[in-house]
Amino acid sequence: MRLFLFFSCIFSLHCMFSNLGRAETYKDVVPSEFQSIFEGNKSSGRVVVLDVRTASEFKDGHLTEATNVDFFADDFKEKLGQLDRSKLYLVYCRSGNRSGKTLKMMEELKFVEAYNMIGGIVRWRDEGRPVTVDGH
Repeated sequence: MRLFLFFSCIFSLHCMFSNLGRAETYKDVVPSEFQSIFEGNKSSGRVVVLDVRTASEFKDGHLTEATNVDFFADDFKEKLGQLDRSKLYLVYCRSGNRSGKTLKMMEELKFVEAYNMIGGIVRWRDEGRPVTVDGH
């Protein structure tokens, strides 16, 4: 019994200390901050731009660096859970609703750093920022 308690304490301490220095960040940001975070981290190789709209919405215009994972897909949470949690995620959708919900899921799944773009691609475009349209 003492040996079990000893190893339980060691495991608990390991879990507690392994998370030190890894403060999780989940934040809503405006498009200018979104772009600034991307620009400041793109050379690190750890930034992922995640578009959670449908495939047809994505095809109609998306951020050049974006990866599309459809929020409405039956396996969305499973696909989200397969992503590397140590990367920095910049998440957007059409208006910020789906990406906001995605941010909450990422927090539950213990992603280290994720940002939601307030206003989504609608606000991005309204501010005159560039998008890529597939096939053009």
